[in-house]
Amino acid sequence: MRFIVFRHAPAEGLGSIAHWLDLKGHTYFYVDLFRQQNPPPALVLNYDGLILMGGPQSVNDTKTYPEVAHTLRAAQLFLSARKPILGICLGAQAIAKALGAKVYQSAFEFGFQKVKVHPHEMTEGLGEVLECFQWHGENFELPQGATKLFSGDVVANQGFAWEKALAMQFHMELNEGLYEAWREELKREKRDDLLTRMPPREDALRRLKSMESMLVKLLDNWLACAT
Repeated sequence: MRFIVFRHAPAEGLGSIAHWLDLKGHTYFYVDLFRQQNPPPALVLNYDGLILMGGPQSVNDTKTYPEVAHTLRAAQLFLSARKPILGICLGAQAIAKALGAKVYQSAFEFGFQKVKVHPHEMTEGLGEVLECFQWHGENFELPQGATKLFSGDVVANQGFAWEKALAMQFHMELNEGLYEAWREELKREKRDDLLTRMPPREDALRRLKSMESMLVKLLDNWLACAT
């Protein structure tokens, strides 16, 4: 399959998702919205699947972040066409908004946390609890017709499925490269309050490796349901 990937910030790449795509023989093409790239809808819809990455923007503010309008349009195109779409964090919020659900300010979550896994074809083999990495201050309502896949104690809606769409509020794609890039970004911004919530390298690598193995199962399940 050929995937088109919308990226909203330089440090918000595919991470472990790229490894999964390579492993399964899929190809992907980045659209860097933060560089004002804006392919026409017909070109976007020529791809078999759409992946929407995270970012610091808000899907509720297309005036400040005009690139978000492109993300919402692409989400609407793929949802209407019933084609596979995957959303991470901001991307998940874009899917929810494109489906008519509200996206609102939520409790700020950051760092490795656990979410509850709800039984579904897409979550088969993940167990009852999943460790993931959080970094968000907004969250979505569950869209009409969607099935909740993941939930949290502080922020209830952590992920859902809607037909061929998979939306995750958290970051399971985080690998060593992205983890270090995020640390460097926080160092430049002097965000010691957040840096203290990121565990030392050895501990982080252990968690990232476990997270990637769960991500592979989840994405395999998603594509099996979506194709």
